[in-house]
Amino acid sequence: MNWLNKRDVEAFREALAEATHWCASRASLEDPCESLRTLPLTAGQGFLNLSPERRATCVANLIDERGFRIHASGGLHGTMNSPTGKLLLFYPDGSLFDGAAQVASRGFFDNDNIPAWDTWVYYGADGSGSRRDCDQTFLVSWIPRQFVPLVNDGIEVNPEGCLEWASARDRLFTRSLKAWKMRY
Repeated sequence: MNWLNKRDVEAFREALAEATHWCASRASLEDPCESLRTLPLTAGQGFLNLSPERRATCVANLIDERGFRIHASGGLHGTMNSPTGKLLLFYPDGSLFDGAAQVASRGFFDNDNIPAWDTWVYYGADGSGSRRDCDQTFLVSWIPRQFVPLVNDGIEVNPEGCLEWASARDRLFTRSLKAWKMRY
């Protein structure tokens, strides 16, 4: 069963292309804490305190703002068709706010385990996961290739497992990506 329909896939691909384009000129390993936190985030530091519906709205607003800024500056010309990097899943309801991932990633994740928001491409649920495991809703981020080792360091020290590579998880969302032949 595919969870993503054609319209969802088109919107996801567009958000992914925009995140790839946006991050290409901003991602800096010299400043992993701030280089990918350039867009205004309406929730600020309160993202985890929002309801799932409000989180979805916050992420959609951020994606819209990024798209607006990209198109206002001339569009996506020159963006790679197959971005190099990986997709990350973050389960906000499973975060223990311990700060380990923040330290290990040199600030790419914040103290609440939230990935840098310029990388966000989707927030929602797919019917997989469970309330007990706190993985019903998830945030998808695109991680530029040069940040993969740093982000992996954050994943490795995250005791609650609220961070993982999409490629390491079998859920309806990742099965849909495979069915639509999307790299992740």
